[in-house]
Amino acid sequence: AGRLQQLTGLAPDDAGARAPAGAPAPPQNAGAARVSALSRRLLGLLLRHPEALLCVPATDRATLSSWPSEDLFIQVVKYLDDNPESDTAEILGRWAGTEAHRVLVDLLRQPSALADAAAIQGEFTDGVTRLLELGHRAERRRALAEVRQAPSRENFERYWSTMKRGGGEGER
Repeated sequence: AGRLQQLTGLAPDDAGARAPAGAPAPPQNAGAARVSALSRRLLGLLLRHPEALLCVPATDRATLSSWPSEDLFIQVVKYLDDNPESDTAEILGRWAGTEAHRVLVDLLRQPSALADAAAIQGEFTDGVTRLLELGHRAERRRALAEVRQAPSRENFERYWSTMKRGGGEGER
């Protein structure tokens, strides 16, 4: 507990203990600790309230988990999907010794403006919805760029599939 407090600056009551014995090693790309602004906001909420992820529909969690894990928020979502009983301390322990750990600790140190559980869950689920919309839009744009760059039936079908899946608004 003393080492965790030394690394994070949080008291044991704030951060808890280490990751459980036998926990898998941090992801190899955890050193990158890439976090978009929206992901950063969601990650801050999720660190304080890991149970908020359970309020997100299973289909949305599955979509997030299917995304490449370059973003730290997605990495934490995947971890919590695999370990739904995890608390803040276990999340911190999972990324101990990586640059991502520093990012997580910095997020925990920032004060939260939300105190009400319903407000936290609403903010989190609204943010996840927005993140999914942005992800679908980016996917459609990538597919459209492929069609423009190399017009083919396969590329057009891939683009059309993303339009149907994400409710495309017809980017040009």
